[in-house]
Amino acid sequence: MILVWAQAIAGLGLFFAGMELLSGNLRSLTSRRFQRAVAAWTATPWQGFLWGVLAGAATQNTTVVTFIVVGLIVARTIDVARGLPIILGCNVGISTLLFIVSLDVGPAVLLLVGLIGIAVSLHRLQNWHTVLWALFGAALLFVGLDFIKTGMAPLAETDLVRSAIEATAGSYLPAFLIGAALTVAVQSSIAISVLAMSLTVTGLLGFETAVVVTFGANFGAGLKTLLLSWKLRGEARQLASFQVAFKAVGCLIFLPLFFVELATRWPLVLSLLEWISPRPAQDVAWIYLLFNCVTALTLLPLLRPAAALLARLWPRTPDEDAARPAFIGDFALEDPDLAMDLLAREQHRVFQAVAGLLDPLVDDGPQGRGGTGGGGGTGGGIMAAPKSTAAPRQVLRATAGFLEDLGGRPLTARQYGRLYGQLDDQDHLAGLLADVDRFAGTLGQLAADERGRALGELLAHALHAALQSCADALAPEADAESLATAIALSGERGPVLRGVREAYVGDGGDTVRPELATGMLAAFSQFERILWQVHAMVARRAQATMEGGAVAEAAALAAE
Repeated sequence: MILVWAQAIAGLGLFFAGMELLSGNLRSLTSRRFQRAVAAWTATPWQGFLWGVLAGAATQNTTVVTFIVVGLIVARTIDVARGLPIILGCNVGISTLLFIVSLDVGPAVLLLVGLIGIAVSLHRLQNWHTVLWALFGAALLFVGLDFIKTGMAPLAETDLVRSAIEATAGSYLPAFLIGAALTVAVQSSIAISVLAMSLTVTGLLGFETAVVVTFGANFGAGLKTLLLSWKLRGEARQLASFQVAFKAVGCLIFLPLFFVELATRWPLVLSLLEWISPRPAQDVAWIYLLFNCVTALTLLPLLRPAAALLARLWPRTPDEDAARPAFIGDFALEDPDLAMDLLAREQHRVFQAVAGLLDPLVDDGPQGRGGTGGGGGTGGGIMAAPKSTAAPRQVLRATAGFLEDLGGRPLTARQYGRLYGQLDDQDHLAGLLADVDRFAGTLGQLAADERGRALGELLAHALHAALQSCADALAPEADAESLATAIALSGERGPVLRGVREAYVGDGGDTVRPELATGMLAAFSQFERILWQVHAMVARRAQATMEGGAVAEAAALAAE
């Protein structure tokens, strides 16, 4: 009996390990080319639904598909209304796994695991490692489900399982609640459906009870999503709530039909299932497919009003607006000059966001550490937490992909020169974002000491003022005077900083505690690195402005 339990538990572990491998590697394949293809494939609700079916069949995980859809919405590739049909199709697509498990695929799956494992170890296939690991995860997933199915047959013969099944025989509410509770507990309606399939094949679970358990498993999947998404806001909450509503609507459709058929013997759900299911092993698979397919087709014509209702209930948050590109888009790629102009504005927007990260640190209001996003604490100034870097990081990912697409277009020599400059700015912006965030964290550590807090406030105000001035100078419409001021502000400050460093840390760092001196020196180093990166951006912009003016003057002389 220990071996039987071990096989069932091992099957569950292999199932989740395979799911993680499959979903993790497929998630990494979502390139910009993939995003553009999805945008083209989801032009209509039916196209989005079919793509969702394929995505669900490939990933076997509604959470992964929802993650991909959220990424597409943030990148402005699609909107929520075009993402909802994908969620519908995904629920139908994951049903295919149950049909495969209902067949005797054990030997074939073990052979697949061996072949893919050998392929992963071959160096000549390194370029295909992501795809191979995804396939290996899918194979492990099937092995795990097969272990669960075969391991449950001996368990079904135990007195404990028999007594539990007999207690729920003819009592459909307990069967529904058990299916829902087990799904929430193991985080997978597919695994619970496979369990019901095994008990149905052994004859311990009646046909009607298996139907109700499957309905409960689907309801449990919606309940699981509700619990996991409770703290979500904005568009992510909209998609999660739609998934919850999908499962609830399915139960509202099928449970009344089920009980009406039992009471009246009218040919409804059970009669249809008996007619279309040729084998007892496939009963649960057909139940699961019918539940999700009918619900999806019911909701498909209602997507526009559903999207409007979701947007009203959970409107997009300011952080989501900040994380969306405001200027760039695939529409601009046909005109490289326009694309670079818009990219310059988007990069300037990122720089403004980086400069704004220090706003809470120079605010003397009563914000605690955790400030605008988290509460707690009572101090102001550098005791406050900096703003989150999630939004500018998301925009930076979008600008990086846009630069990659732009570099693949035919460009003139002048356009290539400008593109290289924007690539250089991209690297500096990524470095600035990390450095400013790290600098704010260092100041927070210094705030525990009075001398460290005084130094932190001095550096924070100085850097904040410099970044704000340089943000104005880096605007596309900035003049030469603003650039000159920014160059002076971000230029070499070695002697000044050396004097401040000696005043606070002391000569050799022997006048303060070693750990405090280390933190102060780190703050100085980060301060100087941030200014160096800003100076490099401002100097490049000044040089480009001078060269642009010279070119314009030469063109005017040539025209005369």
